[in-house]
Amino acid sequence: VFRPGTEADSFLLLGDGQRLTLRELRVAKYNFREVDLLTLSACDTAVSSATEVSGREIESLGMLAQQRGARAVMATLWPVADDSTSIFMSAFYRLLTGQPGLSKADALRQAQLGLLRGEIIRQASPSDTTKAGNATYSHPFFWAPFILIGDWR
Repeated sequence: VFRPGTEADSFLLLGDGQRLTLRELRVAKYNFREVDLLTLSACDTAVSSATEVSGREIESLGMLAQQRGARAVMATLWPVADDSTSIFMSAFYRLLTGQPGLSKADALRQAQLGLLRGEIIRQASPSDTTKAGNATYSHPFFWAPFILIGDWR
């Protein structure tokens, strides 16, 4: 969540419900030096939309992670949808781990193209009776918010 104000106003909501603010992340000097790719698939993780009272720009969570040593960070430019993000991330990691030598940038591109072309869809389960059972996510809203920061190899 990125909010106008200080670094303490913007935070990452952790799995246990606790909040990790950008200030805590910066002050605690988290070390990501051994991380080749940190994926921040939550909403707005590449956005630096808030400013401190002093006027100094607050870095996005993605940029802050890279400054802390992550070689590459995948982050998002706007709020993302849960269903399409899950499908996108599954496709991205399947490509990245299933094709030796494929770069992070190429895996990202191929996953984005898969959604754009309707090749990657939400498969309906036998119990799914909704009309959206085989939803496609070809609109840029679903595939375009994902960016790579840092080492794209």
